[in-house]
Amino acid sequence: MMAQPAAAWAGAIRRGNRWLPACGLLLALATVFPFAGQRDYLYDDDIHDAFTGKNMALAANLSAEHGFLLFTKMHRRADGTVGYKLYNRFPIGAVVLIKLAITPFEGDFAAQLAAARMLMLAFFCAAAMLAYLALARLAGSRAVALGATLLAFSSHHLLHYSDAVSNEASVDLFAVMLVFHGMVLWQGGAPHRFWQLAVKVCVALLLGWHVYGLLLPFLAFVVAQEAVAAWREGAGTPRTLVARLGAVAARVLRGRGVLLGTLALVFGVGVLGYNFAREHAAFAGTHAVAELPSVKSMLRRTGLGESHYHGAELEWPTFLKWQFHRAGVACLPIALSGGVDLDEGVWRTFEKPWFWIGVVATIAALAGLALLQRPRSPLAALALAGFCWAGLVPGSTAWSLHQFETMFHVGVPLCLFTAVLLAGCRLWPRAVAIVSAVAGVLVFALSGVAIDGAQRDPGDAQTQRARMAEFDTIAKMIRGKTVWVAAHRTEIRRRLIKNRAIMDFFTAGSFVHYPDRPDIANPGAVGALLDFVLAFERYDAPALRTPSHRFVFLYEAGAGLEAMRSAWRGEHRRLRALAPVARGGGFDIHAVSSEGTGRKAGELVYLKAPCDGDDINGRFYLHLVPVDPDLAAGAAEITRRDYVFFNAHGVVFDGKCLMRLALPSWPVANVYTGRFHPAGGAASWRAAFRLDVDRLREALHTVRGEVPSAGGEFDLYLHRDSRRDLDSRRDLLLYVREPCARDDVRHRFFLHVVPSAVSSLPEARRRSGFDNLDFAFGEHGAVVDGACVAEVELPDYNIAHVRTGQFEPSGGEAWRVELAADAMSAEH
Repeated sequence: MMAQPAAAWAGAIRRGNRWLPACGLLLALATVFPFAGQRDYLYDDDIHDAFTGKNMALAANLSAEHGFLLFTKMHRRADGTVGYKLYNRFPIGAVVLIKLAITPFEGDFAAQLAAARMLMLAFFCAAAMLAYLALARLAGSRAVALGATLLAFSSHHLLHYSDAVSNEASVDLFAVMLVFHGMVLWQGGAPHRFWQLAVKVCVALLLGWHVYGLLLPFLAFVVAQEAVAAWREGAGTPRTLVARLGAVAARVLRGRGVLLGTLALVFGVGVLGYNFAREHAAFAGTHAVAELPSVKSMLRRTGLGESHYHGAELEWPTFLKWQFHRAGVACLPIALSGGVDLDEGVWRTFEKPWFWIGVVATIAALAGLALLQRPRSPLAALALAGFCWAGLVPGSTAWSLHQFETMFHVGVPLCLFTAVLLAGCRLWPRAVAIVSAVAGVLVFALSGVAIDGAQRDPGDAQTQRARMAEFDTIAKMIRGKTVWVAAHRTEIRRRLIKNRAIMDFFTAGSFVHYPDRPDIANPGAVGALLDFVLAFERYDAPALRTPSHRFVFLYEAGAGLEAMRSAWRGEHRRLRALAPVARGGGFDIHAVSSEGTGRKAGELVYLKAPCDGDDINGRFYLHLVPVDPDLAAGAAEITRRDYVFFNAHGVVFDGKCLMRLALPSWPVANVYTGRFHPAGGAASWRAAFRLDVDRLREALHTVRGEVPSAGGEFDLYLHRDSRRDLDSRRDLLLYVREPCARDDVRHRFFLHVVPSAVSSLPEARRRSGFDNLDFAFGEHGAVVDGACVAEVELPDYNIAHVRTGQFEPSGGEAWRVELAADAMSAEH
């Protein structure tokens, strides 16, 4: 009598074991939620925040009032009509779901952001679950499916973009996995499941276009299988070769592969056609279809239209190397890799191991399909989906900033890990099954925690939430009104967040204008239609509508603009009374310290009068050389030895231009700045100067009274850089002339360094036999206490001798001094 209950319990346990891997998957996926309470602010990551800001704005603006257009921003034209910044190239499904998620939280930007992010995480988890269910059928082992799924979903880009609010990230990943699961069900001996696959394809195409990257290889496999089956069926039929091929073609055209492909194409074209029709109507029929913004964007991304984003990246060798690079990166979980940087130029990827890892992993993944139960075509198609999508839209996937496309190479690790684990199960079935499941859960958990901790800055979160709360107040005031945002893109990035797309979300429902020609006296062609001015600085004005704010300020239009002009006039008068540190292009360049400005670091301020918008529109550059390269390289805001700004911010008022650029927190030695020529090529003007004059003053006082290493028009002193650690100290060459005037340093200096071994030189310099370090005095020096002082860092190899001097206007040498090897080898 006891046998029956025991058998029942055993049966229950066996049935329960079927769900244990699924429970483990859910438990592991839950590790992407532990920071759910901190998902209500931005990560200060350019692409991640661009996704989030753009799609939150699309959802916030989606309404019947605007004909369900997909747009991030609207503005009023001078004639009173409305213009839109459109994104109708996207399917509408994901935007509708985001709209439904954020609607209950209107009036609270932080809550809306958190709700949208949780929706994205739900899609991410659902995508992983679908991958697990499909692999369990293909591998015949739930433990293997669990391990392979969690290992593949632990990669850097999958986790990093798991909560990015976008149809191009987790939503599109879910769409791909939904269709993949449908393919496995249909191909797994259940022909009646074809229509569930067809429905899943239609649902997926309402969410994103990456499904086409999966469908392309899968349909090729299906058509090939149908063609082979038709050929074999006709093997015993006495027909000519032409007749037999015709029969095969007829069978294929009537087959399910062609039917599914036709359905997917017609449905996708229908969705896109509806979007284009709405966009065409928004332009009141004034634009030809080929001139619609969404059409032009799609042509650029498919490589059929002109694009200024891509050059050599679209050339096939480089393009394929970049895709294999991404496939390689996708194969290593973040917990094991310690992070992967994809921001390096694609021309360097061949030198990196990731390219070869991607090649080997892709070949091994496809070869490992032999270990699977049939059908194999769905997983093979998934492994190739990323490469096929890249071929369909090369103009998008070639762009190095589109590193999120790495997540759509997920089929390579899914296929690879499944094959490796299955091979292990054939040798040690029970051990590998347990280890794969446990290892998958642990690796995914560690990766999830690592990526959560890396992309969140709790110290900055409080400030961001405070900004959002202020925008909550402003949004209620400006909805339906016309607002001039008195800031350029770089100003928004500096004052608000790294990517300005979030600004479109904060101002959704308003008619927003940015200063294309930043003239405070005439803010665009719709100045008379303005209701409000939104600024990031507080001005003394009775028109201020947000007196309690600390970060973002709203003014009534007329009085607000006048307050801004008054403030800029005062700053212009104050700076005009000071001596500039440099001049260039008609601009006086001033270095303003952080004292009294309320800013973390100082600024460079450019002044020009008379001036108009053309003088400050366009691209400026600012290259800053740090006093201590080691210190700067470790700073949070720099990843290279010089710091570069593009697209400067400035305003025009009363015929004067004033332009500001913030300096980094680390000490700056030299500054190189200028403006690029509108037609490209050389800069239209440039200027260079030394910023840390106190360092030169300290060096001058140190060498006074010492015997110079060499003498001439200038006294030359060799000394060691005491600011750096012993292992990285370099020789410094100090030029001193006292007394001195500006005329003494007007002409360029030459500095030629000859090494002890020519092999120490860069290859391009070995023929000449010396390093050419020629410089203008302003690049490395300044007039300090009546003395002209310049300091140049010498190379770190063994130096035989140095010759230096100054050129004459005619090109000859005004003076020359040589430092011999014994002087170079002395202890300084």
